[in-house]
Amino acid sequence: MINFVTMCRWLLIIMVLLFFHEQTFPQQSLRGRFGFGLGYQSNIEFINFDKVNNIFLNTNEQKLGSRLHSNGFTSYLYFLILPDTRVVLNFMKGEMEVQSSQNKFLRFEKSYWNTGLEYTFSVWKLNLSLGFSLGKCDELINLTYFDGNFDFNNLINQLNLQNITSYSLSFKNSTYLLSPVINLEYSLSRFIATRLSYSYNLRLNEKWKFLDKYQLVNQPNDFIENSHTISAGILFGFMSK
Repeated sequence: MINFVTMCRWLLIIMVLLFFHEQTFPQQSLRGRFGFGLGYQSNIEFINFDKVNNIFLNTNEQKLGSRLHSNGFTSYLYFLILPDTRVVLNFMKGEMEVQSSQNKFLRFEKSYWNTGLEYTFSVWKLNLSLGFSLGKCDELINLTYFDGNFDFNNLINQLNLQNITSYSLSFKNSTYLLSPVINLEYSLSRFIATRLSYSYNLRLNEKWKFLDKYQLVNQPNDFIENSHTISAGILFGFMSK
């Protein structure tokens, strides 16, 4: 898997090549641009769940996969203070669940928003935007075990006797993400564009709580590690060419 240092090297190479391209072949339509876009984006985030699976599941049980699908809203706005620079704003949400055994379920949910700055190079109908975003992320890990008892009176009796055999444990985390990103956009017309993106998500802190209330201590380091995201989307607006 591509690490952060390798990604930065490739971004630097691309920026240098595009800089020399613009010096050699000046663009006619990109300086002092104005435009905006609003649309839908779908993500595949590659997350290492090895520690989560090892902690909550037995060896012979089915595990959470490494690809989280998320969907949401994406937007950008160019402004004239900094040439070819745009402000971006995104909201995304994704979830996945595995039935690890007959009565046991492990669920992961993630939602986040971010905002940032991107600098855009253009060649013909292609826009290449390099930048970063900073945002807040909420994550939920839920482990559920069901003993097969649907009877309300039996459940209340178990509760009164403190003999509950079905349970649901939830662990919630709030963290901030710093994400270098590269976007490749193709203008279908002045008002519609498609997008492919890659980002690397750096986790800046961890704040896990039990039952969304009690601050945890002694949780494993890097419980969930930094991740990579590949995205595709479609935008509507006034596309700067």
